[in-house]
Amino acid sequence: VWGAEANYRRHLAGGPNFKLDGLVGYRFLDVREQLVITERFARTPDSDLSVGVPAVSGAITDSFRTTNRFHGGQIGLAGTVQRGRWSVDPRATIAFGSVHQTAEIFGAQSLTFANGLTTVPPGGLLAVPGANIGRFSRDKFAVVPEVGLNVGWQATERLKLFVGYNFLYLSS
Repeated sequence: VWGAEANYRRHLAGGPNFKLDGLVGYRFLDVREQLVITERFARTPDSDLSVGVPAVSGAITDSFRTTNRFHGGQIGLAGTVQRGRWSVDPRATIAFGSVHQTAEIFGAQSLTFANGLTTVPPGGLLAVPGANIGRFSRDKFAVVPEVGLNVGWQATERLKLFVGYNFLYLSS
């Protein structure tokens, strides 16, 4: 997961120990996942070749890969509450836009038979030709809410150390 954003930030309210800003901008998000399953097998010498695949050894591979790219506009609020050198900085945004979804499904087998012949039929165990193998894509409307909270300590006039947590969700 990685992303980028650009925001215009405008002061909305404040006092001696707090401030609240509004945010308006653009958000990009890229989420990728991949799962590869490989099974290798070898029959025992005394096994019955009429049960299951008559190969004496082989490998079966299934591969699933997804990519989701979000582009959208966002609005939000960011604030700071200051007490001495310590601060709490909450932030909340929500983005609305389009996510381009791509799924790539691939399967392969390599089977060796008792006579020494090796075949490479298409498909795997879960990736099946004519059913789900291929590259599929679509565009959907999506929402990306994000909330975060940082706790900071002003070490020097120009150095602030902080720790925090963000929660980000991509619908669709």
